[in-house]
Amino acid sequence: MIKTEPDPYCKGDKFAAKNGMVVTELGENFAKAQMTIDESFLNGLDIPMGGVYFTLGDFTFGAANQYITNGVVTLDASIDFIASAKLGDTVTATCTQVSRARKIVRNVIEMHDQDGKLLCVMRCTGYRKETWN
Repeated sequence: MIKTEPDPYCKGDKFAAKNGMVVTELGENFAKAQMTIDESFLNGLDIPMGGVYFTLGDFTFGAANQYITNGVVTLDASIDFIASAKLGDTVTATCTQVSRARKIVRNVIEMHDQDGKLLCVMRCTGYRKETWN
């Protein structure tokens, strides 16, 4: 089931809200989130700093995993930068689960601009403080 109304985890994320990140879709083992690139996200080359993508990816990873249960924290994350967004672009992150064990979950997050151009791919490993339901 896909929800379009974010759960309390997403609504309570002050850092995400301050940076304009919103969850647009949320389901079991899946989430989509978006943000629009504004001037405060640009580095000295006038392109978004890598941390912008990393933050959106980590937020989307958290949303996807909090759907089932809370208490999942990021253990490890890596990102491959492929292309860059521009000022005013809307970046959409799509997170899908690729594996889940007793306490470990692995997800892949792809980020695209509004035209569908692939910007980066992120991989996150998370730890669940308690076992899955």
